[in-house]
Amino acid sequence: MSSFRTLAVLGGLALLPTVAAAEEQPDIRLTIERQLEAFRSNDSVAAFALAAPQIQASFGSPDRFLGMVKDGYTPVFRAKSVMFGKLVHNEEGATLQLVHLVDDRNRPWLALYIMEAQDDGTWRIGGCLLTTDPGADV
Repeated sequence: MSSFRTLAVLGGLALLPTVAAAEEQPDIRLTIERQLEAFRSNDSVAAFALAAPQIQASFGSPDRFLGMVKDGYTPVFRAKSVMFGKLVHNEEGATLQLVHLVDDRNRPWLALYIMEAQDDGTWRIGGCLLTTDPGADV
């Protein structure tokens, strides 16, 4: 995704209605925290288990998934600092969690996690859009 398109997507989030404050959806936050911890521990199986079924099908194996995150999402893979922002939803009913990250070089990032409720009531991560966080004070 181009950085312009990513910024347009993220910029448009300010106009979306808030579903609930992040603390009102602890299962979503816990899902993201567990995956970030799995990345820090290089635990590909645990990280892959928290991805939505279509993500799992797309990558096929925990090691391929971890490799993609390591190569393409370094700020997520090795987040030095994590701060949860708003939880919002779009017109289609998708649940989106904003997360402010700081990478190992002290650069601020904004991650938009696309969360998917599963039939068993758990949450899985259906995707993550990542861009620099121009409003951060680091």
